[in-house]
Amino acid sequence: MSDVYLSKDTCLAKARQILRDKAIDGMSEQQIAMEIYFHAAAYYTCVFLEKFHLRINYIKRKADPIDLADNGDTGFRRIIYRIIWALPEVRGKDKHEI
Repeated sequence: MSDVYLSKDTCLAKARQILRDKAIDGMSEQQIAMEIYFHAAAYYTCVFLEKFHLRINYIKRKADPIDLADNGDTGFRRIIYRIIWALPEVRGKDKHEI
């Protein structure tokens, strides 16, 4: 998992590339970007929590790799992706860290 995906602009650019390469079918650019962003946010939230000896290995494993599939994810997950996308980006001062 790369911390560059904590940037919504980077996620949108990656989504455009995925669509241009025809690697995914049945998803919009926005849907792909939101899912990529969510996976990165979930992964790096787990990394952050590990600093406090809080381990959520299940979520961390599910967040990486990003498992995009034709026609997108379940409706419930899409709602969660949209909620996380609506929140402001959170970055550390040196890197894209939560």
